[in-house]
Amino acid sequence: MLASGTLVAVCAAAFFSGSSSALAVKRTPTVTGSLSISFSSWAGDATPTNIVDVTGDGGGGGVLNGYNVIVTSDTCNKGTIVASNAAYYVPDTSNPLAWEGFESNGQSKAAVPWMSGENAEGWDIWPNNALSTQYNDASDSVGYAIYAVATRAGTGTYQYSTLAKLTADDTGLTITRPVQKYITSKLRWNWSTASNGDGFLHVFAVGSSEDVLYEAKVPWDDIEDPSRSSWSYFSGGDSYSDSEADAVPMATGYYGGNGDAFWSDYFHTWLIVAMGSGDSCDCVYVQYSTTGNSYGPYTDTQQIVATDWDPVDEPGKDRCNYSYHSYPKFYPASTTSHKLLASWSYAYGSVYKMGIITLS
Repeated sequence: MLASGTLVAVCAAAFFSGSSSALAVKRTPTVTGSLSISFSSWAGDATPTNIVDVTGDGGGGGVLNGYNVIVTSDTCNKGTIVASNAAYYVPDTSNPLAWEGFESNGQSKAAVPWMSGENAEGWDIWPNNALSTQYNDASDSVGYAIYAVATRAGTGTYQYSTLAKLTADDTGLTITRPVQKYITSKLRWNWSTASNGDGFLHVFAVGSSEDVLYEAKVPWDDIEDPSRSSWSYFSGGDSYSDSEADAVPMATGYYGGNGDAFWSDYFHTWLIVAMGSGDSCDCVYVQYSTTGNSYGPYTDTQQIVATDWDPVDEPGKDRCNYSYHSYPKFYPASTTSHKLLASWSYAYGSVYKMGIITLS
């Protein structure tokens, strides 16, 4: 793999581009009460059209320079992990199961480069959240994400969160890591990242009980500062603190099955769309900020869909759904609704399900 993490596509084209966004963001939500929800499901194995017998476990993405990007974890060819992660383009959002993969000798190629002390034999990088761009626009050329890094022994032991920088063009996707050990604090800050064009990268962390979310923000120009001295943390009311010790939850809900917080141009406010865990493992929920602020307050959870679940008799082997993510920029803005492409893993990554959620 190239040191920069550059991946070359078998074929690629720009799928759609948007106009540049202004920094000004409307802060008056245009929604009250419950959302109207429709759900169209494709239940199937989303795999690249150019590589045979590939599955991915978990993942997230977004739109970068007009390219619809998905980056998954634990990528397998014929059931054997061949890459800790892999990247894909989705050329046609009317058929989101047909991905365009990046390969080497017919097998998936790792998307995120290793750094000092890490290796493919004993480590994993899990790109399990969205990428964010400065103006939250489909034409933005640079994106950032925060990925978990773990040692592979057993079920994997989290070590730290790393900063990823992504660019995309018609030759492929490039991922670099400006800061290897970006997050080493108790709150891992790798649940979700988002931008609404206000000059900040908004970063979200799930609490240890998986039913609360925390929010922090960093000025866009300071994202790559390894000291993170420009970070501020939501500390209650309308306040942010320079100290992570002052951070308090900004929302409560079901977050253990992963999800995303993001700005909706249609609703003029922030949404949280997430999958629960435990008894709620197979349900996807939505919440929205009643003030238009990233820190809320947020509405109670509203169920979007109860996904399929196939329990088996062998203990610990239930084929559950998990690692949910939304791709709010995969479809152009609508004047009547907000349409989301959604994905989640099923049966320990053997199937990557996708669907469309329409909120109005």
